[in-house]
Parts: sequence; structure tokens; C-alpha cells
Amino acid sequence: MTNQRTYLFYANSGDETKDTSRLISPTGDETLHSLLSQHFDCSPNAEAPEEGYRLSEYKNDPSAYSRPLNKREAAGSTHHRPGPWVVTRVESYLPDLPVGTEYAEVVMCWCDYQPLPEADNPWIEMIMPSLADAPDEMLELMGLKPEQFDQVRNRESVGV
Repeated sequence: MTNQRTYLFYANSGDETKDTSRLISPTGDETLHSLLSQHFDCSPNAEAPEEGYRLSEYKNDPSAYSRPLNKREAAGSTHHRPGPWVVTRVESYLPDLPVGTEYAEVVMCWCDYQPLPEADNPWIEMIMPSLADAPDEMLELMGLKPEQFDQVRNRESVGV
């Protein structure tokens, strides 16, 4: 059991063309929804987003990255920036369930569409650390033993 907090971000700009997205099921059925994002947090001191919090947006553009990326790195997001959706209202709900059940809190955030000027909002490279440069403390946190550090730094299989 966890004390997971769920954050739901909904579009609320008043412009139906921006506030709804179309979901198509495997059977071909279409539904409209206004859910922008869903986040989960199990950290003990989690705080809900406040008014003014801006959702981030991400893109994948390996060719625009400053160094060559391996296949795994190139498959994910390579750049990020502040997105156009800003939290304007927050409501928190505590379930009427015994302590220790799965959800401790559900937080609903309504967002307005307030894009930043493109010239003032450049895409920023995601930091992709290399294990070759990882400090011993980081490798220990990953569950590796000191005798495995060199193998990991040299990109060898350690059989963990």
C-alpha cells in the first residue's frame, strides 16, 4: 500500500478547440476529453501545484542534440520547455478511506491556455547523464556493488 497522490490537470481556457482532445480506442470509438496530464507522487512531503504553475512540454529531436545519442537516449524526450498551460485553480480531495490505502489525496488542477512567445521560450536540452562519468555514490544508489563500477562505466553487462 502506498500513500500516493494523484494530480489531474484539466484544460479550462474556454476555447473548445484547445480544451478537448480526441481519444480513439482500438475499436475505433472516439471520445473527447479535457485531461492534459496526470502525475503520481508517493514522496512523503509532496505539495500540490499552486496557481501559476506551468506544465512543461517535451519533444523528441535527436538531430538537434549537442552530442550523438545512443538508441535508448534517442527514443525518449530530448528537449523540454515551459508549456502553454498554466494552473489557475486547484482543488484537493481526501478520500474517505482508511489510512494506508492506495490514494492519500487526489488533486485537480484547472489550467488556462497562456502560451509564451516562441522567441522567449526556447527548447532546452534534457540532461542525459552518462554512466561513464557517474560518481560512486550514484552507482551505489542504483544498487551496484563497488566491484561492478568499472564494468558499468565501460558499458559492460554486470549481470545484476
